[in-house]
Amino acid sequence: MELNKAAFLDRDGVINKDYGYVHKWENFDFCEGVIEGLKNLIELKFKLIIITNQSGIDRGIFTEEDFASLTNLMLKKLRTQGVKITDIFHCPHHPLFSINKFSECECRKPKPGLFLKAASIYDISLNHSIALGDKERDLKAAKSAGIPERYLITTNAIGDKEKAHSNTNSFESLLDCSRFLKNQCKK
Repeated sequence: MELNKAAFLDRDGVINKDYGYVHKWENFDFCEGVIEGLKNLIELKFKLIIITNQSGIDRGIFTEEDFASLTNLMLKKLRTQGVKITDIFHCPHHPLFSINKFSECECRKPKPGLFLKAASIYDISLNHSIALGDKERDLKAAKSAGIPERYLITTNAIGDKEKAHSNTNSFESLLDCSRFLKNQCKK
């Protein structure tokens, strides 16, 4: 029986360029090579699951509806390129802007809540999964969830440039990381 494994991906800074609180399609730009990179991960039999903090919602910068609209357009564009995203999980919370809700929040990275929720829903083996993020909190959450292979993507100047943890490799893009993983499988 084949294990279900996932590539857990942050959105802003990994899938699309992170301009800060991206919530309109006209401001959404895919990172260079991301389509090919996602296809490489699919070829390696990973389910693609996006785990993203979206505190712009509780900050009042955009709404859940804005997030859903942008997400639907992104998924539609990816499907036209032959890329199927299994699911997207997001946290709208922020400790300064969602005081009451935040006290019970287990979903905002660096907490592992959304990784664990996705793993439960899709029967994912976290031990056989990978995580790609552009910030230390992405990789901390993945480590706390039990994901041994974590990769730092340094595309954006905003992203953390140093390795967040041991067992973490850094790459300039999702595409570079996916090529590395494909080469590892050939060995």
